Amino acid sequence: MPHGLAFRRTELSLSLVNPNNGYSQLRLSHYASGDANDWDRLPEWNPATEPIQAAELDAPGGASTTSLSERATPHPEGNRLLHRDACLAGDTPPGRQKLVP
Repeated sequence: MPHGLAFRRTELSLSLVNPNNGYSQLRLSHYASGDANDWDRLPEWNPATEPIQAAELDAPGGASTTSLSERATPHPEGNRLLHRDACLAGDTPPGRQKLVP
């Protein structure tokens, strides 16, 4: 099975620039680990998203991190293009998708 647990775990390990920092350690402890805390056990999550508009960035307080417009839909690429931690913290960089949990 070329894309099984061991393959994905190895690819993650090889992709880390600094495997010793906190974020890398979090990923290593939960991604393709095979234990009870493995993120693979979580249900797939694809919340509604929408692009951040330039005008939102210029508004007082910047783009909203607590509401979406009626145009918001699940992202066509699912989780692959979303960085959950940054988005949930409101640190969504321009050009990325925003989401509301």
